[in-house]
Amino acid sequence: MKANLKLPIVESRANAFDVVIAVWGSTFTRVFLDVCVPNQLTPGNIGALPVGSRYRVFTSREDVSALEASPALQRVNETIPVDIVVMRELSSESRNRFNRLTACHRRALTEAAESHAGLIFLMADHLISEGAFAAALRRHAQGSRAIMCSGIRVNREAFVESLEARGGVRGVPSRELVAAAMPNLHAFTHTHMIHSERTSVLPIGVCWPVGTEGILARFCYLHPLLVDPPHREVLPDGTLDEHYIKRACPSRDQVHVVDNSDELQIFEMSQAEAAFTETRPGRMSRWRAAQMISRCDTHQQSYWTQPIRIHSGDLGPSWSSVEAQSARFADHSMKLWEASRWLTIRYLKVRARRMAKRYSQRRMRRSLDLLTHAVGRRIHKFRKQATRAGRRVLVR
Repeated sequence: MKANLKLPIVESRANAFDVVIAVWGSTFTRVFLDVCVPNQLTPGNIGALPVGSRYRVFTSREDVSALEASPALQRVNETIPVDIVVMRELSSESRNRFNRLTACHRRALTEAAESHAGLIFLMADHLISEGAFAAALRRHAQGSRAIMCSGIRVNREAFVESLEARGGVRGVPSRELVAAAMPNLHAFTHTHMIHSERTSVLPIGVCWPVGTEGILARFCYLHPLLVDPPHREVLPDGTLDEHYIKRACPSRDQVHVVDNSDELQIFEMSQAEAAFTETRPGRMSRWRAAQMISRCDTHQQSYWTQPIRIHSGDLGPSWSSVEAQSARFADHSMKLWEASRWLTIRYLKVRARRMAKRYSQRRMRRSLDLLTHAVGRRIHKFRKQATRAGRRVLVR
């Protein structure tokens, strides 16, 4: 959907960035202030943002006081300005949190377009590796207009406890972050594992565990960490990982996929008991992956062909064999989707021809009926006129 504000296509890169985070509700606000903000307060993250950048927190009116009183946000404000933006949608009775997120992101994109700023999108429960912002900014300086990365889900409490035992959540290198995440993967993540007993009905990708060293993943839906859209007039209709990037950054060459966690890594922390997807018994099949691919645009389908290595150590021989397995699975899924797409198109063409033929036949019958009716009316009228004329003759 396009905004009312018509803006030209932007060829030059942004020189400043808005860090955009939507947070509401006491549970998420507490996690955000106690864990996520301190995690971002490092030289390689908030400290790496250029002059003119802003830290924008979109929230409900009920949560403003807790945010304004936060020492963590006050420390952020010493580096870059902090804006607390009250959103009416976050205080509504809507149960769909994704619609609320979309409202925040649309407003953030519209206001960033006015100042010609890029955007760094984070969730309120994202934990990032040290230097993640700096790595994304380097890719942006090299010409990328969107930086896409995986956001593997972990059990919040156990993950944070593991990091605290290692020395805290601030300035955690990527490999240490992965090492803390591997024993604490969320049930949602397990439903996307290739050999799980129960797998997601509507997967966003497929994961192959590589022992205890990490995960090799292929995703169609990736989180846009940094976006500097050439098409500023485009706004998302749904979540950012759906079809927004394809429309805002139509050139795939300008979209960078982080395929190695050594560059940067994000983990999404969820409560252990939270369920986010419908599952069914059985391992992940190529047909289910093909169904996932069928819902995707060309950008997302290209993500699927690119393996993502999330690892806590050096990449050894075991990674090569797992990557070969995943490549065969991904290739077969694409071929299955292409075959089903060809059959579907052929079926629809045949059906369309049959419907057109039936329609033309019905239209012809209808035309004949109308013609017969019109002629019949004229004949009937002529008979009445002739009868009246005959009577007049007889009277005379």
